[in-house]
Amino acid sequence: MERLRTLLSPRYGRGKGGDKDEAARLPGSTCMRAVVSLPTMDELRGHVKRVLCGQDQLDPSQTPLQEAIITRSGRPCGLMFQARGPRLLQTHAIWAADENRLLFYNSSGARFAETRLSEAPPVPLPAM
Repeated sequence: MERLRTLLSPRYGRGKGGDKDEAARLPGSTCMRAVVSLPTMDELRGHVKRVLCGQDQLDPSQTPLQEAIITRSGRPCGLMFQARGPRLLQTHAIWAADENRLLFYNSSGARFAETRLSEAPPVPLPAM
């Protein structure tokens, strides 16, 4: 019951006074959640790069973004993105296309953000 009261409190966006950042946080978590529309692969890549670079204050123009197709039972079901920075810094994002969400992980493997997609591009097919 206490958890329900916490979720419904103004601090978490239910009622007066909650700001966007606080409304997007889960109680007891530092993981941010947002809902965005990213209808093209370029917009998806740009969003991923901005979030990954913003986590560690990396310059997006100087940070390479690698991607790989994730398959399940031989079918593409999402993408894995990796941004590399100085001092062996690596942050990752997983696009789970079936679930319409992006999961962001810092260099120690902890999830720091999640983005729900209201609109997403089709999953690219692997090159033959």
